[in-house]
Amino acid sequence: MRAATGYDPQVTGQMLRTEAPTDTFDLATYQAEVFGVVSQAPAHVQAKFRKAGGRIDSMEFSGRKIGSTAMVTLGRFTVSPASLAIPITTAGVAEEWEIQGRAVKSDKLVGEASMLVPVLVRG
Repeated sequence: MRAATGYDPQVTGQMLRTEAPTDTFDLATYQAEVFGVVSQAPAHVQAKFRKAGGRIDSMEFSGRKIGSTAMVTLGRFTVSPASLAIPITTAGVAEEWEIQGRAVKSDKLVGEASMLVPVLVRG
């Protein structure tokens, strides 16, 4: 088949799956994906994340109380969902937070941070 006239590995080969697909993944431009962020216990948040088909090793999470500009590092996780301990200011009082993640490859932050995801953290 590969010897046939008009065979193009980039078109015909990939369409017929006789050639490996080209990998267009770029660590420098990858934007982390964080979703399913919920607070199921006081001062804790569970957040799911994607690992780009195994192309990244882990996700580093950070967050801030709404109204604050300073981000707090919440930890690095290799398994989704991640269980994040949130430093709330007053026990027993719920707080609104924004959480984001950033991909990690070979112990280095790569790509762009995810969108900020709002969550009401139980007090």
